[in-house]
Amino acid sequence: MVSAASRIAVRTGLVAARTLLTIAVVATAVFLLTEALPGDATSGLVERGASPAAVASARAELGLEKSASARLWQRLEGLARGDLGRTAQGRPVSDVVARPLRRTLTLAGIALLAVIVVAVPLGAAMAWHGARASEKLLGAASVALISVPEFVVLTLLALLFTSALGLLPAVVVADSDGRIDVAALTLPALALALPAIAWTARLVRGAVADALELPHVEAARLDGLAPARILLRHALPPALPAIAASIAASCAALAGGSVVVETAVNYPGVGSVLTQGIQARDVALVSSVVVVMAAIVAFAFALADLVRDLRPRATWA
Repeated sequence: MVSAASRIAVRTGLVAARTLLTIAVVATAVFLLTEALPGDATSGLVERGASPAAVASARAELGLEKSASARLWQRLEGLARGDLGRTAQGRPVSDVVARPLRRTLTLAGIALLAVIVVAVPLGAAMAWHGARASEKLLGAASVALISVPEFVVLTLLALLFTSALGLLPAVVVADSDGRIDVAALTLPALALALPAIAWTARLVRGAVADALELPHVEAARLDGLAPARILLRHALPPALPAIAASIAASCAALAGGSVVVETAVNYPGVGSVLTQGIQARDVALVSSVVVVMAAIVAFAFALADLVRDLRPRATWA
């Protein structure tokens, strides 16, 4: 019989292997897409109308004289070693993306914290109250928020908190040391968090509603236990895998939405780095940003899978 420790080790290894495979597939897809575009990264190194010798020198400097398959293999091999490569200007990609990535993770982390703190209890409350008018109103509001893109939410928030109330800045401005005022993060964080809260709350509601129909939860309700105790001790534990998966999905939504929101508010995160890399046809820079963001999302889903597979197989009483 396989022990619990062996099962945990095997499952963790499978999740890790799947995560690495996902990252490799993303890196390959980005490489192939950039290869399909006209031109290459030499446009950022040589002037228009440069001589063929100058163009050939620039291509040799970037390693573009090699075949696409050789460059793809070199790229994947470097990522396996943790080497993100160098930009078209010769700078280490890790140095270029380090500070913007910290800023993006800070912004997305604030939004994710808001999602966890608000969406989980809100979804549980919606499941508990069932068909009440308040639950229906919250459900309609969540559908409306899910249907609206982040930049539209940002525009509406800016009209309210900036134009009408004058409480929050609409554009992020860093000081001479690169520091950003916390108040400037409020508007973009809200724009990211609100649609994710609405989405996650609906998923949590469904998971908790299913858990409330379990026999031991019904027994707890018939015993007259307090609603908070029923939810915390009896309904939430069996719903935890679905809740973890919904939070992981929110991480993916926040990662994608952050690029749009950052561009709209002039936030110096990875969105600006990605835009610059695309304009310069800098394959190493673009693929590195995409791979890093994909790795973060894949790691979130891996944690959700581990929560689902490794949670105690107990019956809550």
